[in-house]
Amino acid sequence: MQADDSPGFQAAYAQLEGLCQAIVSELQSDLELHDTGVFPQPIQLHQITSAEYCKVQLQPSKHTASPQFCHLPANQSRQAPNH
Repeated sequence: MQADDSPGFQAAYAQLEGLCQAIVSELQSDLELHDTGVFPQPIQLHQITSAEYCKVQLQPSKHTASPQFCHLPANQSRQAPNH
């Protein structure tokens, strides 16, 4: 049995996929909320949310994950990824 066929790996992958889908959904909701004009224009809720997710999710694996994954590029698109 290969490591990627193990039930534990498949369960972990399914949990990771669920987490990613939840994050994408929340970021899309944040963008929709932002577009309603409820918050002042300088408040970019989707950027705050993504920064918090990076902080919370990467903190336990800080020794193995590069912090470059949480840096937002200057020309970041407001489009959430479609997955």
